[in-house]
This record gives sequence, C-alpha cells and structure tokens, in this order.
Amino acid sequence: MKDDLTLERLRQLLLYIPETGKFIWLTSGKGKQAFAKAGRINNGYRSIKIDQTVYYAHRLAWLWTHGEWPTGYLDHINLDRSDNRICNLRLATHSQNSFNRKLLSNNKSGFQGVCWIKSAKRWRASIRTNGRRINLGQFRTLEEASAAYRDAAETHFGDFANKNSVARKESAR
Repeated sequence: MKDDLTLERLRQLLLYIPETGKFIWLTSGKGKQAFAKAGRINNGYRSIKIDQTVYYAHRLAWLWTHGEWPTGYLDHINLDRSDNRICNLRLATHSQNSFNRKLLSNNKSGFQGVCWIKSAKRWRASIRTNGRRINLGQFRTLEEASAAYRDAAETHFGDFANKNSVARKESAR
C-alpha cells in the first residue's frame, strides 16, 4: 500500500517547514543532498520519492503535522497545487475538492459558471451540483451573472466555493 510510510521514517529523512510548505532532505544519497529542497513538480504537484515510492508532498505534510495519513482528498485552498503549507490544506471529499478549482482553459467569460448566449444576447449563469446543472438565469451584465453564480456557489458549496472564481481573465468580453 502506498501509505505504508510511517511518521517515524518520514521524520528520519525529511524536515517539513509548515510556514513555507517546503520539505528538506536530512540525509544524502541516491541523487539527493542533505539540506537540499526535496521533490519535483509534476502537473503542478510537488512529489517526493522515498524508499522507491513516490508520494505527493501535500499528503506528506498532512502526515508530518497530524501523525496520520489523510482520509480521502486534500484540497489546496488557494488552488496552488505546489503550495503545501499546512494552513493551505484541508480534508475534502471528491465533490468538495472539485468545487474549489481553477477556471477551465476553455472558459471565455473569465468567470466560473458564466457563459454568453449569443442568440439571447445575455449572460447565462448556471451551477452543477449533485450531478445536475441548475440554471440560475440570464443577465444583461457579466457582473450580474457572476454574482448569481457566486451566491449559488456559497449556498451549495459553503467553504469550498472557489473564492477566486471571480477573477476575470484578460481575454473576457
């Protein structure tokens, strides 16, 4: 099992700095130097190889801090997958983790849950929850549609509503 690494073994090999989220090697060997930053970034996440097994640094941070492996998912509150400060990590279900995500690359409005309806010449806001899409209405302005989505997200997702979803892209209309 991947979570066989013990807290004792982790602390033998690495130092974790909760304020920065960084891991530092305490030992040298096999391509690593003592006191060097541990791990590499892959798909935005920092991973660290320990005893021939690769671990995500955010899961190691949880183990280091709480003394046990996280149950389920860990959500990066600020959406930065490489920011492994313990204050930026929280336990989440799969659904909760998916609520707090960056805008998709094909998003043209710059706002979560908002798209332009060309035929109506209005902005539509909608939200997906519990496997179904809820139409929040059509609006004259992008700001009104975004506000409708933001209110619905706070209602449906609570603390997991993406607070950053209101950051407008430069390429928005």
